Amino acid sequence: MLLPLNIASVQALTDKIKTNIGGYVTQANQRYTAANGYKDYPVAPPVDVLSFIPPISYIQDTPLIAVGDAVVDFDDDIGVSATGVSTLIVCLWYQEYDHEALTWKLRYMTSALASCILEDRNLGPNGGWGMTLDSIQAGPTLGRRENPRTVMGCRSLSITVRDEQDGNFQ
Repeated sequence: MLLPLNIASVQALTDKIKTNIGGYVTQANQRYTAANGYKDYPVAPPVDVLSFIPPISYIQDTPLIAVGDAVVDFDDDIGVSATGVSTLIVCLWYQEYDHEALTWKLRYMTSALASCILEDRNLGPNGGWGMTLDSIQAGPTLGRRENPRTVMGCRSLSITVRDEQDGNFQ
């Protein structure tokens, strides 16, 4: 028996974000405006959504989203099947010239990304169900050597998803 672990969930989450994030970015830009009492910093859709966490030197343009692995565990292991419980990490990078704009754009984009990920709380028939948002962590703010006036920030979202680990998959 070959265990699927979190392979299908990583691919399904990457596809879900690629397909749906644009609509959530539009909603964020409509909601988070000065007219609604917020700082007016519109966000852009991601330039790419990756199914791996790249090294920082790989990132040439932002916003960039990446889905990666963290923990795979089993619940209800009865010897012939088990429920897989996987923690996936979704990273978001954004760069901006202004620190305040960067901070607010990361907040708005994180709102859009979390909403996109948790839509319907599942990843389809092959991807998993029962998704929860465990935490959101702020990453470092980094200067760029090529353009020291540009700063880049990061957010990571920890997501738990459940799936079947019975080996009966296609």
